[in-house]
Amino acid sequence: MGSLGQDNGHGPPVIPPAHNGAAYVVSSTKGAGITTSPSGRRFVLEDDAPYPAPIAAGEEERVSRRAKQPNTCGCGDLAARDSIGPLLRFAGYDPDEDCWMGSVLYVCKPSVTLKPVLTWTDTDAGTSHTVPANCLDSFCEWNFWRFDLGVPVGDGEKRIEYSVQGEGGAFYVAGREQSYHWGYYSCNGFTPDVPREEGEKKWCGLEPLWRDVLARHKDLPLHVMVGGGDQLYNDDVLKSPALQPFLDAPTPDRPGWEFGADMRDDPGAVAPSAC
Repeated sequence: MGSLGQDNGHGPPVIPPAHNGAAYVVSSTKGAGITTSPSGRRFVLEDDAPYPAPIAAGEEERVSRRAKQPNTCGCGDLAARDSIGPLLRFAGYDPDEDCWMGSVLYVCKPSVTLKPVLTWTDTDAGTSHTVPANCLDSFCEWNFWRFDLGVPVGDGEKRIEYSVQGEGGAFYVAGREQSYHWGYYSCNGFTPDVPREEGEKKWCGLEPLWRDVLARHKDLPLHVMVGGGDQLYNDDVLKSPALQPFLDAPTPDRPGWEFGADMRDDPGAVAPSAC
């Protein structure tokens, strides 16, 4: 299910720091405006890069598409929370700035917030920083927010706490000459052919995998987690009622099948609802 290890060499090369302890934030705070694309979609322009305007409060019901089937992974009926995340991603190392680079994804409904802010703290130095969000896109009744951030690399390992809307966690940044401690994992779920009772009682669900990872992380902090295949199970898409007539039809009849709005919308609601 997974493996843990360390790299065989030293950490990132030693680069004379030019940041003087400051935080590097990739996202731009230059003047923003709103424009309309040829298709009629509104975009917010920041630093010459188009970002779609978020769904505003009060628009949820107009754009809502609800999934209408149980979750085949054995987690019960599909029911989306009002927010998902924050989800941390390691993006790499910037040798010019001697900086750890990453991003955070936060998905939420407009009723949660239309101006999310990420706060991160270097617990060793006792310094805190805030990062504004860019709206990557909107789907159904959720806005997808991204925070780009950079953490200056130090001589020793750093523990960084982060949060958005009171939710978050912590991660570790390896020291400049420290070997990265990393883990690999795969198959974060069960396929539909595994009965729910068997997955829970015989295999104890997903807990053994993550209990093991957390125990190892407690003993020696992980700097990077690498996910293999099967992290997102989309089997439930094929269980959408709107697709059943098409899937039950003889194969020769399918090429001429009308692709209606329900066939487009219902499967699209599965992913946010399954999180």
